[in-house]
Formats: sequence, structure tokens, C-alpha cells
Amino acid sequence: MRDYINRAKGLVNETAGKAKVKLGKAVESSDLILDGTALQAKGKAQSREASFNDAADDAVAEGKAMKEAFEKAAHDKTLKG
Repeated sequence: MRDYINRAKGLVNETAGKAKVKLGKAVESSDLILDGTALQAKGKAQSREASFNDAADDAVAEGKAMKEAFEKAAHDKTLKG
């Protein structure tokens, strides 16, 4: 769940950053352009963090499933003797 929130925050920050960059260019404000660029970078980092967390969660779940399958196979083999 936290990954959806981080991904949403990232998207909001990227979008806000793009808007700040456009506004900064329109009014010729280097401060707005820099702030917007930084906000875009923050948003991309948040989105990538969420993707990384998703991949890590998937790997953990797959590892648990493999462990359970192995333990079940070992148990079944023991029962068949």
C-alpha cells in the first residue's frame, strides 16, 4: 500500500515540477526553473523507490512460496518413506 502512495506522490511531484519549469521559463525565473527541476527529480526518485519496493516484495513472496513448496515436497517424501 505504501508503494501506491509513494508512486502517487512521485507523480504529483513530477507534474508540479514540470509546471514550475514551464512557469519559470515563461517568466524567465531561474529560481523557478531550478525548483521545478529539483521537484521533478524528487518525483522520479519516489516513483523508482516504489518500483524497487514492489520488486523486493515480489522477490520475498516468491522466495516464501518456493520454501513452502520445498518443505511440502520434503514432508511428502518423508511420508512415502
